[in-house]
Amino acid sequence: MNASKGNSEQSSTRFPVQSVSEMLVGGFLSPGPIEARERISQRYGCSMDPHPKNCELILLIRDIFYKIDKRLIDATFLCAPHTHWGDQLIVESYTASERKYEIGPSDEPATDTLRPFSFVFSENGPMPYEWMDASVPVDSGELEEIYRIICQVSTELANQSEILFPIPLGIMIDHRFKKSIWGSRTHSFAETSSQQGQKRAEIRPVFESVLHDSEQVPDTVAVAWSANIDQASPSHSFSKTEAEFYELLEKHISILNPEDVPEFLEFIDSELKNREKET
Repeated sequence: MNASKGNSEQSSTRFPVQSVSEMLVGGFLSPGPIEARERISQRYGCSMDPHPKNCELILLIRDIFYKIDKRLIDATFLCAPHTHWGDQLIVESYTASERKYEIGPSDEPATDTLRPFSFVFSENGPMPYEWMDASVPVDSGELEEIYRIICQVSTELANQSEILFPIPLGIMIDHRFKKSIWGSRTHSFAETSSQQGQKRAEIRPVFESVLHDSEQVPDTVAVAWSANIDQASPSHSFSKTEAEFYELLEKHISILNPEDVPEFLEFIDSELKNREKET
């Protein structure tokens, strides 16, 4: 099933909407992740191993984020827009009992309750290409706020003289494995291997270490990145004591549920500050 032309009805923010097949034909979406990455490399001449390096478009969007609202750095990913499922509508769902996200075509998507979370940029504004259903836990007020800001980013991007649409980068709201869209990012994500036409994929959390490169999940390629990608590699300038501390901290974090990590880190930060006051 495809989204019909018109406007998204689930939000007070109005988005131009095209079907998946129209976005594929128009060059806004790629038919797979490899093709989506190649479009970035070919257009901007940047290395993609394992992520874009010195990509002028990412640097431009990052500057726009800082100009409009720097919270977007943690609240969004820049992504290589693609689909695994032909021209079918892409819908995310959440199983609360298993704390599990899945994405893919839905048998009977309730289009009146779908909310967009991934967009391609166009001269008419951000066009949704991935949607979440009502099972996905996200604050509606936060969604409305970030929708408005993404529209501002899209307008600013369209005003850049060097931009020619379609462009091979989109924007995705980072709502998974967090209690707030605006919360600090501790995990990125990976989709389980998905063959063309396969029914649905599970979305796994990937912890973002400050010491080591993020794990590469087998049979996946990176298709979403921080706008601060050039500063995203782990720093290796820690002292031996600091490195040992972070190693122990990250081992503990690895056994926590991702949604509980920010609260745990706030507790650690508070304890450290209290000890500083005592000394």
